[in-house]
This record gives sequence, C-alpha cells and structure tokens, in this order.
Amino acid sequence: MNPVIGYDRWDAEEYRLAAGQISLPEGRHFCIRLDSDAMDDIIDIDYFEERIGDILSTLGVNAKQCSVLCDLADLSHMAVVDLLPKLSNGLAELSRLGFSQLIVSGASIPNSIVLAVKQPKSVGLVPRREMLLWQSLYFNFPNLVFGDYGVRSPRSMEDVIAPDANGKIRYTIDKQFLIARGHSMRVPPKGAQHCELAKKIVDSQYFAGADFSWGDARIVACANSEFPGSLVTWIAIDTNHHIESVVEEILAFRRVHAQQVKATI
Repeated sequence: MNPVIGYDRWDAEEYRLAAGQISLPEGRHFCIRLDSDAMDDIIDIDYFEERIGDILSTLGVNAKQCSVLCDLADLSHMAVVDLLPKLSNGLAELSRLGFSQLIVSGASIPNSIVLAVKQPKSVGLVPRREMLLWQSLYFNFPNLVFGDYGVRSPRSMEDVIAPDANGKIRYTIDKQFLIARGHSMRVPPKGAQHCELAKKIVDSQYFAGADFSWGDARIVACANSEFPGSLVTWIAIDTNHHIESVVEEILAFRRVHAQQVKATI
C-alpha cells in the first residue's frame, strides 16, 4: 500500500503537518492525487509547479520518487473527446516534471441505476469512458497506468438506507458495462429477482462463462436459483468479475499495441 496525498487538501495546515510526518516503509512511495480542479491548475504551470514543489519538499522526496493519480471521478456525464485535450496536456507536463508513474482513473456508472438503464426489468449497455480514455491516451503515454472505481459510482451514498433500491447486476465487458436492472427490492420477489437478472446475463452474447471468475460462477449459480443474493452480495460478485475482466482487457490491448508498434519499426 502506498499513501495518497490529496493535492486539493494541501491548503489545510493540519493535513500538511500530518503528511510531513509519514515515514515510508522500504519499497513504498507517495502518490499525489489530482482531481479535476487540480488538472485545471496545470494550465497555470508556474503556480502548479510551485504547489507541487511545496508538497514534494514537505514529504521529503522528489518527483521521481512519486506517482501521480489523475482522478477524474464521475465520468458518467462527460464525453471522452472533450476530456482528451486537457488530460493530454496535463500528462505531458507531469511527464516533464519527472514523476515516476502516471495513473488515470474515473467511473462511468451513474450514482443511480435509473440513469444507466431507463426501464425496470431490462438490460442496457453503458460505455466505460475510463477505459476508452486510457486506451486513447496510451499511444502517446505507453507507461500510463489504468485505474477505475470498479462497479460503483464515486458519488454512491454508501451510508444511506435505500429500501427502494433496484436489484441489479453490473457485468463488465469490452469497453462497456452490461447492466441488468430489476425493480425495487421492496417489491416481491425482492432479492429473488436477481435469479432472473442472472439468467439475462448468462443468456447474453457477452457472458464469459462460469470458469472465467468466481463472480461468473456465482452468476450461473444464481441463474440456477441456488441463491438470490443481497445488494451487498452483488457488489462482491460484480466486482470480482470486473477485476478479472479489466486485467484481461488491458493485457489484450497492450499486446495489440505492441504488435502495431513492431509493425511500424
């Protein structure tokens, strides 16, 4: 685990003092997190460099000993084509400053499933803008690391009890989410509705097979009515499949990219 330092929190004196007291174990490094507003600061490069310099000085490290996370958070309402110019320029400046590793992350699933799939008891596709963005940037920044929020929105309200939350399965596929939306968990068959949703996933052209991951095996089990699962259960199942799917997707993309580079040499 590497400690993450919030660029946006650096104005708070207590935060700066606490960050300056962190002693890194051997083999660990700091990661500086830049939110969307911080990415705007890079336009004023003199101001940005001065602020980054103060962070590095307080931490007692240089840029080569740090990674930078460009955290775009909620991408559900943004277009990739609009994000590319600013992010490309920002990554170019961060590379020039000498940071050891650059990471870009975001999340495309809205904070309400109603915004992702309009009709109850139906299936829809949501583009994974964070993956599309990373793939678009990778050609100019081949060391760029992919990051995301899994199957949940960064604006999800985890502490709010939502008895009318819809049953749902979020299934990660190439550059998209396949989402099966149910209905209110207060309406019969309540949690058992997931069995029908799981059948929709298994019967779709996108299903990777029960052997693909633990999550996929659980989807098949649910489709066979072996268990219904709660909303929390399905976060675990969806997340497990998501991690396996994303790792495979990244490796496949990098293989194709390497072949393209080799063909041009």
